[in-house]
Amino acid sequence: MDRFWDAWEKSTIVSGILAIGLLGVICYLAVIQAPIPAAVASTFGAVVGFFFGAKGRDETQRAVAADRIDRRL
Repeated sequence: MDRFWDAWEKSTIVSGILAIGLLGVICYLAVIQAPIPAAVASTFGAVVGFFFGAKGRDETQRAVAADRIDRRL
């Protein structure tokens, strides 16, 4: 459960939920053949970009921490 709250604090869960919700809206609009507003498409791109950017930042921080540990050994 601690991993969940750590991810929540880093907002990866929040951005993931937003991305899934916006994807659902885009899919629904596509199915009913309605035009997808530019604001929805750009918001989806921003949320997905933030989501993957946050994941990349976390991976970089883990790699730097592991490298520091290896240098001490």
